[in-house]
Amino acid sequence: MHRAWGQAGGRDGSPNFVEVVRAGGGAERFAVATPLPLNEGDLIRIHTGNGGGFGAPEGCEQELVLADLRNGFAFP
Repeated sequence: MHRAWGQAGGRDGSPNFVEVVRAGGGAERFAVATPLPLNEGDLIRIHTGNGGGFGAPEGCEQELVLADLRNGFAFP
């Protein structure tokens, strides 16, 4: 899985991936899903990645960093 690159000390973004939740239980993740066998009742989720950050979070105002965390924009 490839992440968008962070710049100037920013963190990388999240990757794209496809998740298949099987009707009988269990889930599988795929970076590439071309021919993918599916069964009736399987659920497909397509997760689109976000872009990389710009600038190290240590240099940002604390409230802006907290807002990013609350909105799910910061990743470990």
